Amino acid sequence: MKQSFLCCYDYGQGGIWLYVYAREPEEITSKYPDLKVIHDQPSWMTAEDQPGASMTFDVDDEPTGWLRQIAP
Repeated sequence: MKQSFLCCYDYGQGGIWLYVYAREPEEITSKYPDLKVIHDQPSWMTAEDQPGASMTFDVDDEPTGWLRQIAP
């Protein structure tokens, strides 16, 4: 069963945050090695800071939008 994982693409001076639906974190990191799965939501991240629908992806789908830019 898939669940939503909070992920971050760290570009050095900040990060791009997104949600990825997967069965386990390793599915995400094996397909997208540049993403880091975040296991505990950062204390600074409010509901307004959380990624929205345009930054939510499924690991089994072809990458679209922003995710296509980092797909190997």
